[in-house]
Amino acid sequence: MKTLRRFLLLVAIPIVLMLVVPGCGGDDDDDGGTTASSISGVASKGPIKGGTVSVYKIIDEQKGDFIGTATSGTDGSYSINIGGHAGPVLVEIKGGTYTDEATGNEINLAMTLRAAISNPDGEVTVAVTPLTDLAVRKAEPGGLNSDKIDSSNRLISQLLGGNGTQDFITQTLPVDVTDATACGGADNDQKQYGLLLAALSQMAQDTSMNIEEVIDQIEEDMEDLLLDSTGGALSAALDTFLDSDNNKTGMSAADIDLDEHIDDATTEGMTPTGSLAEAEELLAAFLNDATDDNYNSFMSYMDSFVPDSEEAHLFKGMASLFDIYENSAVSFIKDLGIDLDANFDELDGEQILCDFLASSDPDYEGNIKGLLAQIEDRLDAVDADLEQAQGVNAYISLVGINTVHLDDIDVKILRTITQVWKAICVYVQAVDIGVDDWNITGGDIRELIRDGNELTDEQMGEFYNNNPNLLTYSDIDRLTDFKTAFQSAADQFSSAVDALDALGENRRRLRYHNAFNFDSELDLWLSKALAEETFPSILRAFNNSAEDIVEVDDKRTDCKIIVHEDGYAYCQDTLALSLVYLEPVADNITIYDLVSGSKSPRDVVDADATVDDYEPYVDNPAKQEIYRENVTDTDWDEPIDTYTVPVADTIEIDGNAGDWNSISTFRDDGHTKVKIARDGEGNFYLYVSKPAGFEPGNEYGNYKYSLSGCMPDHWENDFRVSLYFYWEDTEGCLWAEVNDSSGRSKGDSATIKTGDTVIGGEAKYPTPAFNRLVEAGSINGYWYDENHYRLHWEDIKLLPETE
Repeated sequence: MKTLRRFLLLVAIPIVLMLVVPGCGGDDDDDGGTTASSISGVASKGPIKGGTVSVYKIIDEQKGDFIGTATSGTDGSYSINIGGHAGPVLVEIKGGTYTDEATGNEINLAMTLRAAISNPDGEVTVAVTPLTDLAVRKAEPGGLNSDKIDSSNRLISQLLGGNGTQDFITQTLPVDVTDATACGGADNDQKQYGLLLAALSQMAQDTSMNIEEVIDQIEEDMEDLLLDSTGGALSAALDTFLDSDNNKTGMSAADIDLDEHIDDATTEGMTPTGSLAEAEELLAAFLNDATDDNYNSFMSYMDSFVPDSEEAHLFKGMASLFDIYENSAVSFIKDLGIDLDANFDELDGEQILCDFLASSDPDYEGNIKGLLAQIEDRLDAVDADLEQAQGVNAYISLVGINTVHLDDIDVKILRTITQVWKAICVYVQAVDIGVDDWNITGGDIRELIRDGNELTDEQMGEFYNNNPNLLTYSDIDRLTDFKTAFQSAADQFSSAVDALDALGENRRRLRYHNAFNFDSELDLWLSKALAEETFPSILRAFNNSAEDIVEVDDKRTDCKIIVHEDGYAYCQDTLALSLVYLEPVADNITIYDLVSGSKSPRDVVDADATVDDYEPYVDNPAKQEIYRENVTDTDWDEPIDTYTVPVADTIEIDGNAGDWNSISTFRDDGHTKVKIARDGEGNFYLYVSKPAGFEPGNEYGNYKYSLSGCMPDHWENDFRVSLYFYWEDTEGCLWAEVNDSSGRSKGDSATIKTGDTVIGGEAKYPTPAFNRLVEAGSINGYWYDENHYRLHWEDIKLLPETE
């Protein structure tokens, strides 16, 4: 049905936009920025002695070239000359030993600890600890870049009292809290950092884990920025260590606020520290390459670093909606040819079923129902995000296309799409797609289909008879959920259309960069027809079996070129919109029957098998009515250059180029120079400098320059003026010609020479040549040929100059 295709086109718009988006984002390498001469600090879990500390460049957002190395001292200290490197770096320590604060035992460092900094400058201090390694883990999904490195360091620093803007974990050097002498020379920040590291050791001791397992557990718990699973154990471990004899800081619970920071992370959560700019780049990377890794990287960054905002909810909703469409959750549907680009009038229901059966695995019903249930849950989450995004005004800059603007109207359309998809998922879940018996005459139906056999009507009938519950309702209560989702889609779409209508024509046109621009009058009125007629008719049909379904049809009645105040010309169609009424056929199955549960898809299959050309609804031409006439559709995306033809009453066709000196150049492409003019009587003039290659003796150097004018879609009635250059013996010759539907006629022409050298030609085309070329609503073409081979063509709109 046209309405179905129209709505599916609306659904496809954001997907098409996303599919053409190229990847974006830059490399973080060692070009530009400030430079560092050395990196020094401590590696601690307590202090790690005898470990190998190495510094690496971060290139293309991952660990790159080796810069330098050192061995950590007995106090965990190190210093590495990095030779003026500019750009982010990764510091690692491997091997060595440390004294476990909780037990006093000497422990071999079994894991690699890392720290990352975004822009080292001068002599840089960097601590390398389990907390800095936790920050690297948070930053590296999708690639280590400067924004994510800084965001992650600031995030983990909140455990030490940071407010989301400071980096305490790399810039503060923790002290060995089991060494009274060392503690005597340390400040409170260094002591509290050391106490938090000691608490990790105590937590490992209390839970019978090693330190790496503790960090793994905290990393997993921190995915939602809330330490609700590990915070209590970490706080208890801190209290235990503070009361132990190993604590040489001289500080008790009353002297520190470290426990408060852990409690805040446990009960209130941590403050996101990222940026929407970085989120934009990760979103673009996912849209360009829709892999699970790219999606997870984007969502991880959004959940871990990006503060709550309308834009953040919009980005998450868009990404999830695209992931649902693009990835395996709906691949089985796309494999059947039911895609957003499908021609729904040409889909064969029986063929779709056969393809579906042929692709089925042994537990296809359970797998598909499970996938659809997951999709439904994800669509609910998408809608929740989009609801929080209402009122948004966001710009997404994507490489390769213009910046895309999204506002509240776009959000409403996205919510419409979400609810339509949910309705489909719910309806399929209500249907029994289980198969008890795959065997028919000839063998297993799946194998027969896979082998390319075309099933007969008898074989299909046998298959249905063997599976009496197939396509009946298995969960009829879900039909209520289906109707609710469809009603919600209709409400959102109607709200979006009302908002579009309220904008007015000028403000609608300003939305041409929006994801759903609807910037033409046709877009508006088609949308209004869907919102006011089609959706309501379907909803009425849910409750009344006698209700007609209303479609909207469009017919073009005119096409012309308009000149806008911006100085460009645009192609504009004029259309008439009609409402088409589809009546339910007596005794046939209706939408009401299907959504009320009195009939099922199986009943439709059975009816189609027994009745030739079975149609539940038919068009009643007697009911068709005009919905809106003279609706315009302007192609604002394809502006056409205009050129005002100057007035010149002194041009004579006499071979004198001086007449043209005051006339501006119309076209100059290096091949030749072209000028045009007109006089007050409606004559049109054309000047062409000598074409490159037009030389004596070159008998094949024939050139033609042409201008045409016609109404769009009426090329058979075009008006055309042409100027031919050709050689006759040793003389350069011209031929000026006028072509229209009545035939050909000759214009006046003259060769322009300097001495005996041809330098160009000029021609006059008599009235009404100029008026025909600038006729209102027409489009002009300019082109030139060489030896009957077209070298150039362009559309343009010629305009008269005010005399």
